[in-house]
Amino acid sequence: MVANPFENEPDGTPLHQYLARIAERVKAVAGAWVIAEIASIKRHRSGHVFIDLAESKERADGTASKLAEVQARLWKGNASKVVGKFERGCGRTLEEGMRVRLHVRPDLTPLHGFSLIIEDIDPAFTLGSAEANVAAIRDKLKAAGEFTLNRERPEPADFTRVAVISPAEAAGLADFRALAGRLAGAGLCEFDYHAALFQGRETEASIVEAFRRIHADNEDCLATTGYDRYDAVAIIRGGGARGDLDWLNTYRVVRWAARFPLPVWVGIGHQTDSVLLDEVAHQAFDTPSKVIHGIADRIVARARRAQQSIDAVARQVQLRTRGALARVEPQWVGAERGARHVVERAASSTHRASDAIHSSARARVIESGMQVERQFGELELRARQIPQTARGAIARESNALQRLANQRVADARRAFVGQGQLLAGSASAALGRLSLEVDACAHEVSRAASEKLAQAAESLGRESAQLDQVPRTRVAALQEAVDLWIRQIVLLGPEKTLGRGFAIVRDESGKPIVRGNAIAPGGRLSLEFQDGKINARRENP
Repeated sequence: MVANPFENEPDGTPLHQYLARIAERVKAVAGAWVIAEIASIKRHRSGHVFIDLAESKERADGTASKLAEVQARLWKGNASKVVGKFERGCGRTLEEGMRVRLHVRPDLTPLHGFSLIIEDIDPAFTLGSAEANVAAIRDKLKAAGEFTLNRERPEPADFTRVAVISPAEAAGLADFRALAGRLAGAGLCEFDYHAALFQGRETEASIVEAFRRIHADNEDCLATTGYDRYDAVAIIRGGGARGDLDWLNTYRVVRWAARFPLPVWVGIGHQTDSVLLDEVAHQAFDTPSKVIHGIADRIVARARRAQQSIDAVARQVQLRTRGALARVEPQWVGAERGARHVVERAASSTHRASDAIHSSARARVIESGMQVERQFGELELRARQIPQTARGAIARESNALQRLANQRVADARRAFVGQGQLLAGSASAALGRLSLEVDACAHEVSRAASEKLAQAAESLGRESAQLDQVPRTRVAALQEAVDLWIRQIVLLGPEKTLGRGFAIVRDESGKPIVRGNAIAPGGRLSLEFQDGKINARRENP
């Protein structure tokens, strides 16, 4: 039983003395390695670093229950050494939200109270914790059948509008916007930018909120028009430290990208390092510039293919039109020749009839004149023979004959005019009937030409549809073959192989061993099975 050191203080002990006695006991406690999360970190201008450490436990509803919290200090004499060693080994800045392993010792002073003095921080633990987190997220998504959902989506038929998630001041955003602006200015593709945090404890909530906004906008457009608002989503971030990428390896961010109903293109800005977003995305690039160039290349390629299709259709239309005209042209020429022949024949008949009328009228006039001349001659002969008393009667007879002659001439003229008018009417009617026949023939030729052109257009439409269907069918077949290859590759992966009863043998450096003579007698090795690893040693033969 431990005695109470303060039971002999009947008048009470001053606080600082009481705390000093406790401090002595606290200082006697040995230092230890502890695991905690950095709740906050403050770097004082004096060089000291003040850190609040916390430990939490996740409840069933997903919220966190705090188990412990304490203040910790790094004095300036040791701060630069400890922090520098950690950041060089881990590749990222010591900051809030990190899960770390620290070597600490307890400290209590009457003035500042209880705290932990940080003596060292293990970078290997943080790296291992990050890798374990990535593996856990990957396994969870694969178990749910969600890991490859976005990768398996078909490539957009075209790029007309793209949603972009990026930090507001990302280093690679300016390069991306430069080419994107030219595409938008040319009316080829529009870009909607959604700013989000890519570093710090709010990264997950910020990126998920951007995904939610894009998804809501797309669903509204789909319900209103029947079409997606966006063709794809681009996630870009240029530059930054390698360790900063770990903020993107969270379950909610990666799951949103994997399950998003539109293709997700990623350009995080690291050529050698990757994040889980690269693994689940439809397309992954190492820089934002390559993302926008990939979009531009596909727009140009599709435009070229479309132009080639248009040129092919135009050539087919020209060929069909020329063929139709070649078939109609002889009919038109024949109709024109027949109409001209009918007109010429009618004109010839009219001229012959007119000449016959003139000849007949002239003969009648001459005949009447000769008859009058004969009667005048007879009258003059008779006038010389009759007495003077009969001259009055002769004069009257002469006048009667004169009137008769004039009447005969007038009758002949009227007959000539009447026959001329009758012939003109007949010729006009004949010409009218000929005009109707010519019009009917021209209409029939035009109708036949229209039917031929319509048939050619319909045939061309069917062939154009067939031409359009051929590349679609070919692309679908190629996509199916690629999917089959991917499934075969997955079936041949290490996890599947271990599940069939095989094991992977590695040497002490972790290098796989494929031949038995590569292991020296007494050499150490490890055997990896589906459910874990065991160590072994080769015995002498």
